Formats: sequence, structure tokens, C-alpha cells
Amino acid sequence: MVIGIDMGHPFNCGAFGIMSETDGNRAVGKLLIEKLESLRHTVVNCTYDINVNELANRVALANAQSLNYFISLHMDSFDNASANGVTIYTTENSSAKNKANEIVNVVANSCGYNNRGWKSANFYVLKNTNAPAMLLEMGFVTNQDDCNRFNAEDIANAIIKGLTGESSTEDENGYIVTNYLPHSSGDYDGVDINYVLSYFQNVKCYVRGNEKGIWIETQYLSMDKCNELKSTLGSWFYEIKY
Repeated sequence: MVIGIDMGHPFNCGAFGIMSETDGNRAVGKLLIEKLESLRHTVVNCTYDINVNELANRVALANAQSLNYFISLHMDSFDNASANGVTIYTTENSSAKNKANEIVNVVANSCGYNNRGWKSANFYVLKNTNAPAMLLEMGFVTNQDDCNRFNAEDIANAIIKGLTGESSTEDENGYIVTNYLPHSSGDYDGVDINYVLSYFQNVKCYVRGNEKGIWIETQYLSMDKCNELKSTLGSWFYEIKY
């Protein structure tokens, strides 16, 4: 495929909060370009770092090539610091809508973000780019949890998986399944879930249960992270699933 990558906003522009949007955009974008090229895709870097007619120049770089897809990378912000999650935009009738849904679903599930899903918008780069165009918001720079879980390599890998169906890592990701969790000490017949979750810092967890008890399953994680948790959990660990 021929893919246009746009790392949103010139330097020292964009949203500011706990982290800088332009720094996050470029951290992901540079890895994304490198990894796509290693998978033998052709990448057109549509980033334009001079704050003069920069949107028009980004679109001009994209429209000078015959692209299969165009992706603009951004990070969100909001006055209310509780706002969080990943969002992807296309125009209402874009042929990229299905692909956009695939990408945001993989990024949310693989990286542990709240999935805000697909939304329609008429942003300049979406309505003026000839190729099917998407704009991905990779979490909120104003939300502490989103900034804590921000990992440029994981996000780049997830975008590639959603976009191409290919894995850019040597090992597939997996997720941790615990054993049945022990009851709290004392007479209370229940699990201290807050204590259990303290072992899973910045990892999205799902509580599952049946008539025998409850257990934890995590989001998809790198194999290094899975093995780290396996060691940390000790007897609580049951298996890594793929």
C-alpha cells in the first residue's frame, strides 16, 4: 500500500497538558513510518512543520501522490481532565469509514484506552485530501491515565494492525488470565478487588466469573509485559492467551 502519514501540528503548536501533543504525534508517527516501510509499504510523510498555510501544505503533499490511505495523527484535550479515550474521524461518506473503525478498535483494545469510536467531521485535511482520509486522536494530553498509558511503539503497532492486518512485532501480543482469586482475609466472603488491581498498574483489566469464583483477564499486551506480570503475580498467574 501507499500510505500518507501526517504528524499533526507544527512544533510548539497543538494541545498542551500533562504532555505535548506535537511530541506525542511525532513519537508515534516516526515509528509508524519506520515500521510500515519495514513491512514494504510505501510511506509519504505529509508532515509540514512551518506554521504558515500548514494545513494546505499537508494536503498538497498528500494529493501529489496516489495514496491508498491518509492518516493524520493527533492527541485530544479538554477543560475537564476526566475526558479520556481514543477517537477516529472521517467525513460522513468517506470510503475510509470501515477502515477507521478497525483502527480505533485495535488501538483501544491493544493499548488499553477507552474507545470513543468513529465520528464524522469536516476537518480540513479530511475534506480536502483526495485519498480516503482519517484523523486519529490518540488519547487526551489533559488526562493523567491516558498520558500514563501512552506508549508510542504500542500505538504504532496497533495502527498498523488495524490498517494492514499485519503485525509489526516479531511476537504476537497476548493477555494474562489469572487463577481464581482468593477471598479477602477475615470473615468477609469476597475479593478485595482494589488490592488485586494494584498489581496491574496502567493495564486495563476485565473481571470474569462463574460459579467457582472470579478471575482477571487483561487487555492485549506485549509479550515482555505479559512475562513481567507472570513473574509479579506468582501463584495468581494462570496462563497467557493469544
